[in-house]
Amino acid sequence: MGMTRFFGSHRVAFEEPDLVAIQFHGRIEGHEAAALVGEVVVWARTRPYSLVLIPLDGLTNFSGEARRIFVSPVRASLPPRALAFYGGNFAQRVSFDLLARASALLGLKNRHLFHGPDEASARAWLAIMRETLAPLAAPQPRQWVDLRP
Repeated sequence: MGMTRFFGSHRVAFEEPDLVAIQFHGRIEGHEAAALVGEVVVWARTRPYSLVLIPLDGLTNFSGEARRIFVSPVRASLPPRALAFYGGNFAQRVSFDLLARASALLGLKNRHLFHGPDEASARAWLAIMRETLAPLAAPQPRQWVDLRP
């Protein structure tokens, strides 16, 4: 079972062991984005990797401050993550594509991105990414070196 938090009208569901589902409703302001990103960052830093699911249909737009927060290089130190977006109109898809490219240029390289037509395709891609990233969660065996002459 997970935990659900609200940031204004935006909902974030943390689903154990590794999934964050974010639903935007309307415009997202800077203070909402800051609180939301802060909560997700704290949660993600406690895991070896994280998966993020975001439908674009409910988002109308976001403030300039929110845009800066979403592309902030602060998240560059996060463990690997996979973000799956789905739905949305053409303008939203282009906008998120530009945000993704801008954040990559700012140093956010430790992540994988996907955009699909619906939730089923996004979840299917996340399942593949879980298999790809899960070995990071497995404890690594110790390598013993014999130092005797």
